[in-house]
Amino acid sequence: MASSAISRELGMRLLCSPGSSSIFVRAASVAFGLGFPFYLSFKALEKKCQEDQEQWLVYWSVYACFNLVEKFTDKLISWFPFYHHAKLAFLMWLQLPNNYGVKYLYFNYVRHFLVKHQARLDRIVDASRNDMNNFVTAHHREIQAIGNVVHKFVMSGNALMLAFMARFNICGSSAYRTVEETVRFTLYTPSDRSLPEDDPCEGHA
Repeated sequence: MASSAISRELGMRLLCSPGSSSIFVRAASVAFGLGFPFYLSFKALEKKCQEDQEQWLVYWSVYACFNLVEKFTDKLISWFPFYHHAKLAFLMWLQLPNNYGVKYLYFNYVRHFLVKHQARLDRIVDASRNDMNNFVTAHHREIQAIGNVVHKFVMSGNALMLAFMARFNICGSSAYRTVEETVRFTLYTPSDRSLPEDDPCEGHA
């Protein structure tokens, strides 16, 4: 009884105080709009259930259209009272198991629009892909160099994190070997990829 009363009180406060509850409602919108569908899409792929896969493809198509529209209108309507509450309610309605709002929107609006403009959209997509492929081909070396720098930066951060863990928490464990391998193949040149064999935790036991 006490817990249900607290839940009702919290719900009323969130509903009636849009300013103070904005952070909670936005977090819930992310959970309902992205988190749950992401995990359920993963389960549909793992189970290889065609019906579930089709359901979530429809959802992501509708969500992409909604997100695209929101990008252009968010600054204009986000200041309206209860905007984020309405957005959360909309995202929940999309996934209601009784009627699945995504199916209604997709088959009555989204699909009709895409079928009507499919030829034009195909031309835009093909032209964009060709431009992107030409750009990648023309700047292949620069893109590869940037990728190598980013890769080395990420692996260096991983090496530093693992080194910190090995030194202060799990000295003598297999974690140091991971650090050793990571450092050898990311921070050193090919001619210098040899590290001392003595235990770094010696003397720290």
